[in-house]
Amino acid sequence: MTPYAAPSFYHIHVTSVVRRGLLEYLHISKSGGTSFSAAAKHSGCLMAPGIGQLEALGDLPRWINGTAFEELTGGTSIMWSYYGSKGRPAQGQSCTGRLAHLKELGYNYVSNEFTLHGGGGSGGGGGGSRGAEGLHATHVCPGSVNVVTLRQPDGRLASHLHYMLARVKKRLLGKTDFDTSDFFDTFCTGDVAMWQRVAPPVVDNYALRSFIGERAFHSPVGGIGSEHVKVARRLLLQFDLVMDLDAGEEAADLAMRQGLGWNVSLSELHVRTSSQTFAKLHYSKEDCPNEELLRLLLPRQEPDRQLYSTGRTLAFLDGVFLDVAQALGLRPNSLAAGTVPPPARGTGTVKGSPACGLLNAGATGRRKTAGRKARLMVR
Repeated sequence: MTPYAAPSFYHIHVTSVVRRGLLEYLHISKSGGTSFSAAAKHSGCLMAPGIGQLEALGDLPRWINGTAFEELTGGTSIMWSYYGSKGRPAQGQSCTGRLAHLKELGYNYVSNEFTLHGGGGSGGGGGGSRGAEGLHATHVCPGSVNVVTLRQPDGRLASHLHYMLARVKKRLLGKTDFDTSDFFDTFCTGDVAMWQRVAPPVVDNYALRSFIGERAFHSPVGGIGSEHVKVARRLLLQFDLVMDLDAGEEAADLAMRQGLGWNVSLSELHVRTSSQTFAKLHYSKEDCPNEELLRLLLPRQEPDRQLYSTGRTLAFLDGVFLDVAQALGLRPNSLAAGTVPPPARGTGTVKGSPACGLLNAGATGRRKTAGRKARLMVR
């Protein structure tokens, strides 16, 4: 991009973000999503308590087949266990319904840790003409600013497995008939078939499933193919900002400050890191290394790698575009408001700086939380 074109393109970007005023973050589990939502909260965005996810929209993660887990553990239930059994409620099934619900609550930020919209109902395998039709009907919501962070698939999968194992161990030990030996024999011996029953999307191209809609998300293990990759890549191209978690803190800082006008970035927040979680739950990777499991699973994640390759390219191009704009002295909040100076790096929200950066114009509508008030944290 030449310096001559950058001002026009950047002005289009800023104007587009301000006009929409609502950010939908596609939270791919174990890809920096909790820290991203924390940055949104610290930058003054209006969002649901916690990390900005709404069960009313069906945006919670679906990692585990609850029936299979209960059969394996003698009837024990666990969180994240909606896989295959619970689709999105009515207000979460269309972009207009989602927008109306969020506007009613007065939110300008929402985190979606399930999959993109449309694509048929839950429980299907993605096969046949109906599955193909659903796959190609998957879409982003054009009335939202769409942002995603991606992570190298091998590291993401290993992190996801150990995060789940820490929670599973805590859930089972001391509250069921499971002891440490039972836990190890069940979950730490590289039993691929067991993992395919209990957590099918996690062990089979989870990141790509996050892009292909409800029906294709529930494709059987081994059912993700070239057509899914093609659709996921097409949808990824429609995101306003793509961030590569492995590109480093400076890249994330540039995307969030220059791309969104936020005052806090991932470089300042590391929320709920693996080490923190493991320490809290008294878990160690050495307790359950699962090296054999990863050796068998990693070669199967090629669709995720193909999508990540595309994402890295898009993230790089976004970075070039934003870096040129920054070098030319173009500041997001100044362009949006005309007179608002940009916040100094690392100072957080300052007097005169708009809450949630470029998205503050979207914080309209009557805010209603049915007895739960979202906390607006201004730093």
